[in-house]
Amino acid sequence: MGIDTTQEHQALLQFQSPADAAAFADLLRACTADDTLVAEFDRLTGSNLRLEGGPLNTAIDRSSGRTETELQRFAAFVYDVVWSRLPDKPGSACA
Repeated sequence: MGIDTTQEHQALLQFQSPADAAAFADLLRACTADDTLVAEFDRLTGSNLRLEGGPLNTAIDRSSGRTETELQRFAAFVYDVVWSRLPDKPGSACA
């Protein structure tokens, strides 16, 4: 169901500098806090990052590792859809 993020999920996120890695971490925090972006990611991929559903289902998602896997997929999604399309990376020195 939804879009396939398997390739992005398996790829390692690579940055040119520690400053880029730190800037991406900040961007990822901002994207995670964006309820609309997370809701659309859940809808498109069939994931449950918003942890909707009953307490038993969310406990199973967390203990099975599904939530961690979905967070990794979301990070790869943000890297591909947001980070890689920025003309000047936030942590890079501008010329």
